[in-house]
Amino acid sequence: MSRLLRTGIISAGLEPPIPTFFNFSVNTANAGSASDTIILPFTADQDLTIEWDTIGDPGVTEDITAAAQATHVFPGGAGTYFISIKQTNNGKVKFLKFNNGGDKAKLLDISSWDALDITESIAFRGCTSLTVSATNLPLITTLSVQNMFRDCTSLISVPLFDMSLVNTITNMFHSCVNLTSVPLFDLSSVTSSLSVFNGCTSLVSVPLFDLSSSITTSQMFFGCTDLTSVPSFNLMLVTNTSSMFSACTSLTTIGFTRADSMTNGTNMFLNVTLDTADWSDFLDGLSNNNLNNGVTIDGGNSLRNALGDTAFDELVGRSWIVQDGTP
Repeated sequence: MSRLLRTGIISAGLEPPIPTFFNFSVNTANAGSASDTIILPFTADQDLTIEWDTIGDPGVTEDITAAAQATHVFPGGAGTYFISIKQTNNGKVKFLKFNNGGDKAKLLDISSWDALDITESIAFRGCTSLTVSATNLPLITTLSVQNMFRDCTSLISVPLFDMSLVNTITNMFHSCVNLTSVPLFDLSSVTSSLSVFNGCTSLVSVPLFDLSSSITTSQMFFGCTDLTSVPSFNLMLVTNTSSMFSACTSLTTIGFTRADSMTNGTNMFLNVTLDTADWSDFLDGLSNNNLNNGVTIDGGNSLRNALGDTAFDELVGRSWIVQDGTP
């Protein structure tokens, strides 16, 4: 018997999360398994306690032993249901992994992360209906969150995940086309920021992430067409900035002037028109501080001022290929 009387099919925002559980809603009518069924995928066995909401019933509590997946058929048929889950021994739920398959489209909203330990980098990839109303945080024990929310096209915002131990965030929010903003994640341990926000076409601003450990930021903001400015990122150790801001067609302002270790800037600002002063200051920073020779850097349609012209000449003298909009 459930601890809360429920009506079965729920209305958004009316179901309170159960403390110490991982709480979320699903729509079984969405693409995947049968329209009255939900299948929760895991990558390893664990003992689970799950509360399944059912129509006209207080709910069904089920203990599952050594579960590599959890399957439930709702007697009320297709609809939207609230599910609460934890490990039977009150530990964290682990090994959840939709990975762009199965019932990925049925997951709707996460209202509480309490009992979830994110151990799989691709846990929610392809969950196209997913939103997050939870104000608390999950535990993240994986060192890689690669592709974690990739293609979560309904995601508008996310909480301040603790990523202080994470070293790879490649493709984390790739193609989250409705994501408008993100909090100031601690990325101080991250070495790969490849394509993190690639295709996030609604992203309008980003905070001053600590990228001081990043080696590659290639395609990090590729195609973020609503982004108009970026802060003074620390790119001192980054070697690959290729296509970092490619196709960011609204971008005019950059707060950084240094990329001392860069060896590949191919298409960095392709199809972008930066403020003349910003582009020229960046070239000046490269000229004075990047000692590499034969590097390619693309400034898109940006123009140079006199300072930029001087830097351009010095860089070309060191076999750099500098592309921009200056005739």
